[in-house]
Amino acid sequence: MIKQFLFSNIVFPLVELCSSTNFWSLYKEMLRFQNSDDRQRSKFQHKKLATLIKTAGKDVEYWQEVFVEAGIDVNSIVPENAVQTLKKIPVTNKLVYCSGFPDKITVKGTQDNWQYLSSAGTTDRMTVVTDFNKRDHLRAAEHLNLNIAIGQPLGKPGIDVPPHACNIICGLADEGPEPLFQYIIWSINNKSIFSQTSISDLRGRIERQILLNRKTLLPVKAASWDEMKEQLDNYLDMILDENIEVLRGLPHFLFWLAKRAKERNLKFSKIKAVLPYGGLASEIMIKQISNAFFAPFINVYGTGEVGAIGCSEKNDDAIMVYQNLVYLEILDDDNEPVEKGKPGKIVVTDLTNFAMPIIRYEIGDIGVAIQSQEEDNLPRVIQILGRQQESIITSKGKLVTARDLQNLFFGYENILNFKLVQISNDLFKAVIVCNNEVDKKSLAKDLAELLGTSLKPSIKESAFITPEASGKYVAFKVNRLMTHV
Repeated sequence: MIKQFLFSNIVFPLVELCSSTNFWSLYKEMLRFQNSDDRQRSKFQHKKLATLIKTAGKDVEYWQEVFVEAGIDVNSIVPENAVQTLKKIPVTNKLVYCSGFPDKITVKGTQDNWQYLSSAGTTDRMTVVTDFNKRDHLRAAEHLNLNIAIGQPLGKPGIDVPPHACNIICGLADEGPEPLFQYIIWSINNKSIFSQTSISDLRGRIERQILLNRKTLLPVKAASWDEMKEQLDNYLDMILDENIEVLRGLPHFLFWLAKRAKERNLKFSKIKAVLPYGGLASEIMIKQISNAFFAPFINVYGTGEVGAIGCSEKNDDAIMVYQNLVYLEILDDDNEPVEKGKPGKIVVTDLTNFAMPIIRYEIGDIGVAIQSQEEDNLPRVIQILGRQQESIITSKGKLVTARDLQNLFFGYENILNFKLVQISNDLFKAVIVCNNEVDKKSLAKDLAELLGTSLKPSIKESAFITPEASGKYVAFKVNRLMTHV
């Protein structure tokens, strides 16, 4: 409590007074926004949207061309017509930003405060340019996530197990020792304490070690269950020995840790919240993870390109959208809004990145609106169903999502991982990883029923499944080159 008071009322205000950062003020603004009513949220959002569209139309070559073609007059954009203007803008994807990078899609003018970020999803990487304003919004969102998860914005002792080693290397492998005070002494001895690089690296260490209080571990290596248990046991022992209170990781890693914790009959009394680190966690995964760690599962949602998008309540996979950070739409294949309760593609406009405006960006996920805002019928609470590329349209026109597949396969207690491959319209094969016997006949029957096929899928066991280049695991892939199971 003393730490919370000192940082909230003395340290952070002084930091903002003496530097260009304002992340703490932004965090408090976000907190007030979450507690405001629909009308206030819409007014605030439309104002930011109008400013973003104007900036894009005046200072970004690509958007200037788009606006001319769409007949949009930049000078006429005001908060009252921002949404109508946005709907005239075509939906974009990674190719748009990659092909025009950087000159055509970034704002003209100074680049003194620019930073370059790379996303690493299940598709090709996309580099995003941000400025200090976006950086501060990203930091503020981290504190908002923590406040929702554990009731306070500063970190309790935590562990992160990210999906890809780059999440560690890119953040922790800069020059100099990682411990904060050792780094300060090292940079003084090297006469680099006031260099821009040292200040940036120092800020990162303060954020990781003091504000967020996290220790980042290596991803769980794909291996047989007997081999993987050694790494899982080391992490579980660390969680217990160091009284870890916040556990974050790729949902598959959390799922395996939960499985192993159950095998060892471990009891956790300190963990206050478990949060995913990229990837999808279905209802059955959330239930097993939460039960194993005796803690609520807080389902945070975001992307590398945009940052935080929303967060769930405890043990609920319904995501409350951060409408002060993004304008989120759920659209059909014709880019028209879908009705509440019907699945569609997630399209977001980043309201905080003015260095590289990301507008109506199709992020590759399928979702459904659970609750809409009365003021403008905008999705307020959503559920993520999985990646578009991991969804199946069956020969009978039925949509089967990655969430559906996770709930089916992980409903079998001894299945640790799986991958479904489509050979032809009605022919599928599944690879499963198990820690004990699985009724394959029953699984094949359930899978055929889910997929609406009369052809029985083949089920084969494997010691392990290799992740994608991103470090994540996919539930479904198409392989039309194969002619037999």
